[in-house]
Amino acid sequence: MSKLVVKILLVVCMAVSGCAARLPPFVTESLNCNISSDMLTPCTQPIKIQDGVTYAQIIDIVLEDRENLRKCAQRQESLAGAAMACKQATDTHNQHVKEFNAQNGAGK
Repeated sequence: MSKLVVKILLVVCMAVSGCAARLPPFVTESLNCNISSDMLTPCTQPIKIQDGVTYAQIIDIVLEDRENLRKCAQRQESLAGAAMACKQATDTHNQHVKEFNAQNGAGK
């Protein structure tokens, strides 16, 4: 190949790359909110009281139901807290993405 052809190719490459529109960086990746599976365990249904149970058995059933209800309330509180933390982190992340994209001219 002659030197003239190489020079022409270099000039064309430089011209094409110099005139090409450069796209600003655009951030789109989002956060993941991982919730542990034990938080998603459904609450235990109340124990059915059968005919003929004794007073002592009813007391045991009531105590077991109260314990199940306490555990369910704890899971629900933990889940609500995790969901709120996830929402806040997502809102903060999205605000940073909007600011970044605005600063870098993305979406124009």
